[in-house]
Amino acid sequence: MISPLNNYFDKVYLLNLHKRKDRLSTSIKKLNQFNIDVEIFGATDGSVMDHIWSKLDNSNFTNSKYLACAISHLSIYADAIQNKHDRILIIEDDCKINTKINEIFTDIPNWKDLLYLGYIPLSEDLTMWNYGMIDNRIDNKFFISNNLWGLYAYGISSSLMSELIDTYNQFFPMELDRYFVNVIQKRGNSIGISPQLFCCEDGYSDNSGVFEANMSLKSIDSRYASQNDFI
Repeated sequence: MISPLNNYFDKVYLLNLHKRKDRLSTSIKKLNQFNIDVEIFGATDGSVMDHIWSKLDNSNFTNSKYLACAISHLSIYADAIQNKHDRILIIEDDCKINTKINEIFTDIPNWKDLLYLGYIPLSEDLTMWNYGMIDNRIDNKFFISNNLWGLYAYGISSSLMSELIDTYNQFFPMELDRYFVNVIQKRGNSIGISPQLFCCEDGYSDNSGVFEANMSLKSIDSRYASQNDFI
């Protein structure tokens, strides 16, 4: 039986960097366990962005890889709009999946911009993470998002996709995840789910270029889920 995610979203995209075939293989095996059907979408390699990044205001993008990340997501938006999708889900290939994903993903409230299925909540100054900062609950599973960090598992509407393409077509204001936090979530039209359906995996980050530790710990709300709930 197909996953409720496929019934809810017009398309589920799996974003994968071509040189990370290991991640692609692992992700597909996990997704298949939950009958989640995905379209594999090739991510833009940061190495091809070096020249462009050098001409931007580099205070907005830490490195060329973060610029490539934004372009990868924007490219998915363009594909989704061309195919007339109203709402899509984007999953990055370094996620772990909540084993209860199909039973938790039900009774979705209305949202206009973003639906976070994975995230790390940050303080207003973005210097610390703390799940006690989550408030503005809609019900026992959903809440109005504020300072939720991460692009690794989120739903997005066609209207916001079009807006973002228009905005980034004029100029690249900042890294996309930062733009979501600083601009989009402030509207109050985005929601998150608790517990998360996806969490980050510890390991080498192609964006930062370093081994990222404790990402799994930070991206799971231990009040409602445990490390053992994710594969």
